[in-house]
Amino acid sequence: MGPTNEEDATAEVLLNKKIFTAGGIVSRGTCVWEGTLRATSRVVAVKYSWQNTKRTSEAEVYSVAHSKGVVGLPKLISHDEYGDVHTIVRRGLTPCTLRDHDMPTLLEKSAIDAYTMFVTGSNRSFTRLVLETIGKPISDPSLSPLQIARSLLAGIIAHASLFFQGGILHRDVSINNIIAITSPLATVPGTPPTIDGEFLYTPGTDLYGCLIDLDYAVIITEQDTSGIPERTGTYPFIAIAILQGKAPHT
Repeated sequence: MGPTNEEDATAEVLLNKKIFTAGGIVSRGTCVWEGTLRATSRVVAVKYSWQNTKRTSEAEVYSVAHSKGVVGLPKLISHDEYGDVHTIVRRGLTPCTLRDHDMPTLLEKSAIDAYTMFVTGSNRSFTRLVLETIGKPISDPSLSPLQIARSLLAGIIAHASLFFQGGILHRDVSINNIIAITSPLATVPGTPPTIDGEFLYTPGTDLYGCLIDLDYAVIITEQDTSGIPERTGTYPFIAIAILQGKAPHT
């Protein structure tokens, strides 16, 4: 996986229709489109969002997952980054006008230091991911009970594979992040990994769904620097102990 760029086929993507927009005034501004690659006419999902620059990028998480044989995720075709808030949107502005650039007052220096610290911790970059798989969230009323059950099974397998094989914790499983697809995304390998002598998932299972949205995912080996104690995710689906601040994501 990783960004393949398919002979630069993703240089131009025609956006056909919007399929998801994140709600809320303060958010990553996620917007997902159904698009078509101009060079190949392949239908793809195109995701735009403002991602925190301190976190491991979503594209990198996809690449790590693929390198470790994780199943149940959409294929990442390519990714792009267009710039960040501090240098592009705010153009390096400081919070006050210095009366003397060579000799700032203590108050001015304190304000600049505080602003710099804030920007360092909350800066965001505008990114685009082009993903191969298009589907419907399991909340879609047009899905049959069988389709929902199949996609839930695929989501569970993907989550287990992501954690036990990839060493990656998703941290944002919700009804919008498990999608149903009409034809199998993949068939589980004939000899999947084992845990305590048992298969992680049933060999030969067809996956009629996948797990998406790795914005909040963390690589477990980086948990001390990736904000894993942070309360994050989709509120109705966050564990109560995490909402109360009594436990980290596990």
